[in-house]
Amino acid sequence: MPAGDGPLWRPEQELSKVDITTSMIRLLAACHHRRRIHVVADAAYHGKALRDLPATCTFTTRLPASSVLFALAPPPTGKRGRPALKGTRLGTPAQLAAAADFTPVRVTRYQRTDTVHLAEVTCLWYDSFHTRTVRVILLRDDTTDTGYDLALVTTDLTSSPAELITDTRCAGPSRSPSPRPATCSAPARPTTAPAPPSSAPCPPGCTATRSPWPGTRCTATSPATWPSTASAHPGTPPRPTPRCPTWSPSSAG
Repeated sequence: MPAGDGPLWRPEQELSKVDITTSMIRLLAACHHRRRIHVVADAAYHGKALRDLPATCTFTTRLPASSVLFALAPPPTGKRGRPALKGTRLGTPAQLAAAADFTPVRVTRYQRTDTVHLAEVTCLWYDSFHTRTVRVILLRDDTTDTGYDLALVTTDLTSSPAELITDTRCAGPSRSPSPRPATCSAPARPTTAPAPPSSAPCPPGCTATRSPWPGTRCTATSPATWPSTASAHPGTPPRPTPRCPTWSPSSAG
């Protein structure tokens, strides 16, 4: 998660990578409040911090093999006491795959079109997303007869499973021993940067920097995460205050 001259997360600080990622998502959602934001992450990015994401954001990540899924909460019974927050235990992704019905689908990934088998389960991942409804997408390659080869969990309840698999084509193998953030290569930079149009200031408390290269993303940061001028090395000039862009590469003519 680069921002400016260095990473936002350091091993000695209290906030985790998931906490910082969630803060960045909220800042981007505030700067681009009229847009839908779809976040794709690796299996390392899940936890309680993702429970209160903005309504304009969806989050898709690889589902760890040890995660436990539950059915949706049953309707209130009318009896005294707190209603149930989750339904019956569905089990791990492997247990879901054993009982799921897979359908062959043609998907485009890694710059080629393949036939894979997909299964979809609407459920709760109570440990990470609490009572928010999620979908688990199980993928089985054409050469695999049992189990699954990739498991995704998403808060996107409208996109088709094939679209979600295509959107996460930058993710590596689902059973990597050490999960790392998924990265995509950006298009080659032009020799001359396009002239950006005028930009509007951010909402209060939100600042962002814009990359002039088409195909790259806007990175939002919080002023609270910047080193203060007092704590900076003597002779270091103060950091300028960037402005939040309303222009994006997709809107360029």
